[in-house]
Amino acid sequence: MNGFARGPWAARLAVGVLAIFAAGCGREEPPVSNSFAVMGTYGSIMLSGADRGRADEWASIAQNKLKELERAWSVFRSGSEVGRINAAAGDAPVPVSAVTRDAVAAAIRYGSLSGGAFDVTVGPLMKLWGFRSDVPPDQPPPPEAIRETLERVGFRRIVVGPNTVFLERPGMVLDLGGIAKGLAVDAVCEELRRRGARNFLVNLGGNIRVFGRVGPKRPWRVGVRDPFDREKLLGVLALESGEAVATSGNYERFVEIGGRRYAHILDPRTGRPVEGMAGVTVVARSAGEADAMSTALFVLGVERGREALRYVPGCHAVFIPDRRPAEAFVTGGLMRRMQPEIGWMLRMRSLDP
Repeated sequence: MNGFARGPWAARLAVGVLAIFAAGCGREEPPVSNSFAVMGTYGSIMLSGADRGRADEWASIAQNKLKELERAWSVFRSGSEVGRINAAAGDAPVPVSAVTRDAVAAAIRYGSLSGGAFDVTVGPLMKLWGFRSDVPPDQPPPPEAIRETLERVGFRRIVVGPNTVFLERPGMVLDLGGIAKGLAVDAVCEELRRRGARNFLVNLGGNIRVFGRVGPKRPWRVGVRDPFDREKLLGVLALESGEAVATSGNYERFVEIGGRRYAHILDPRTGRPVEGMAGVTVVARSAGEADAMSTALFVLGVERGREALRYVPGCHAVFIPDRRPAEAFVTGGLMRRMQPEIGWMLRMRSLDP
């Protein structure tokens, strides 16, 4: 989980999932797409059917909404609401807007649902492991340094009031990066629907949500990258109207310490980088949920992640462990909606009863 408004954060995950459009037959026109840079990554909207004619207008609305949220949530801007919360850690509650209060409350909820696998206060650990520095440490942090840093980590130490947010301990850092892009996609979708859009796809750095359909009989589809070969796909998923998808992977960003590569996704419970998973793709009822749960399930792994999904209705996942021969473990009936690439056809394993 990282902040945004800096280029490297674009790695999460512009390469994990991507919109796919195959031309239909007859006179059906393809969707219109508009792209733009925002929140340290690239955003885009695709519109089909009658919505195509307002593409430029709605792309501008989407970009303005995302810039508004970036001003409130960026961990790198001292004047943002998140920046002010961090500056006052251990001192006093900070007045915030309703949108920031709700974002922090959502982050706490997914922290609780995941048993602490998702945590928006891991910033001190990210710094300790060198993910916030151009020069990584020569050696992994010693156990005592990890234990000391963990004293400043923990979503349960965030206090959300009616109009305030407070970090209980000095040195704590709130970083909404692990959920912000998903929540931002949801906000854009809500705004577009309020203005009358019906058939569209919103993509922000690989956090995707769709409404309506591409054509009268064709759903929106997204391709899931193969975590072992970024030039290939694992398969293609068909999404229902309102669904969202996000991916977390160990190939997104990493540091090399002492000749060993460490992925940037940390386990907030142990203070150490996660090992054993190559990628997790989540399909959920909202983009915020898909964003947070993809990180949480990556930390939890296949078996514990499968158990956690019982408490999140409508949330399904594809787990890819970091081992060879490669396998993918699929939950929630996604097997029926996934068209695997040839190389993955015999490697898909259903986790459904």
